[in-house]
Amino acid sequence: MRFSPNHFSLAQCLCLLILVLCPAFTEGAPPTADERALGEIARLLAAKEWNTAADQARSLAEKTKPAKARLAALEHLAEALAGLGNPEESRQTAQRAGALFRELEKTRLAKAKVYSRNRSTLDGTREYAIGLLRKRQAAAQAAGHAEAAVAIAVALARRFPAHHKRRTFALEAGEQLLALGRQDEAAPWFVAALDTGLDCAFLAKAALRENQVQLDAVANPLSRDLVRRALAGLAGNPKGVVASAAKNFHTALVLTRLPNDRKAREALYTLQAKRSPGHGLPTDIVRLELARTHLRSGRFPEARETLARIKIRRNPKRPGPGTHRQNATASHREFLLGMAANAGLDREKAVKHFAKAATRGGGALAEQARYEQARSLELGGH
Repeated sequence: MRFSPNHFSLAQCLCLLILVLCPAFTEGAPPTADERALGEIARLLAAKEWNTAADQARSLAEKTKPAKARLAALEHLAEALAGLGNPEESRQTAQRAGALFRELEKTRLAKAKVYSRNRSTLDGTREYAIGLLRKRQAAAQAAGHAEAAVAIAVALARRFPAHHKRRTFALEAGEQLLALGRQDEAAPWFVAALDTGLDCAFLAKAALRENQVQLDAVANPLSRDLVRRALAGLAGNPKGVVASAAKNFHTALVLTRLPNDRKAREALYTLQAKRSPGHGLPTDIVRLELARTHLRSGRFPEARETLARIKIRRNPKRPGPGTHRQNATASHREFLLGMAANAGLDREKAVKHFAKAATRGGGALAEQARYEQARSLELGGH
């Protein structure tokens, strides 16, 4: 029989009826009560109505049963509390959110492979915590709570010293501290932002894609802008760094990432020999990087010799220009001397150097120095 458009099968008629009478099939289900409540809280946060947002988020977190909605409510509550100027309560709420996130991840990955669970613990949980810290920091800044915002920036830099963005975290902490006039606390973070570390990388591409960001932190150079901003922070003046000095130092840092560090050493020796106090590139910062370059290649005597040339004033009664930077530099000098002593199996000397690094370096290096101190004690049989 010839087909006519006037002839429809029963199935075709049913489909047409569903499309006409049930637009929900094509437009999606309407938002739930929890979703509407979360949307309203997000609107209140954007409008900086911190009190109302906090009240609604707290109420939703207490009464709602779905874990995902409760997690979102806790996140909003932590953000609102930061906007209200309650940093401690905001921090505690963020901890509750983090614990719930880990529970949800554990459930989600219950049947996954061990590798996937480990990657989630390493990456997912960490990135979630960083994202929540960023939200709280933004809320505190938007509400004008500068001290609370700076405290969160410092907490971010301290909690994730091995993160691939650790230098950016350190730089932001230093700049925000400096903006409040706390130069003595800012200097260690600027020095930390310029710390290239002691890891070596001989490949630019990771075998596993998820490891690429970690490899990039070792194999890729610091950005020129980060170098310039860190040097300006150390100088305490955005205009206190000559562009060519920052450019030349950045070029030397790029060269330190090559398997053969000969060109890097030549560039650093050249910068070390220059006597231009006004260019904004402190000689002791160059020498720290030269010492790291020696340590990475196992030239321990050369590293110790370079570090010995960094002269530190002992407890000056009248702190002058550069004193804050000098204290930060001293902590890194002691830390690198400790690493060199460990390489020479002199555990006792290493412990002493790490102890000095922990006490002089402020929050930027203290925890890492204490860890290496404990490790040296253990290796020494204590």
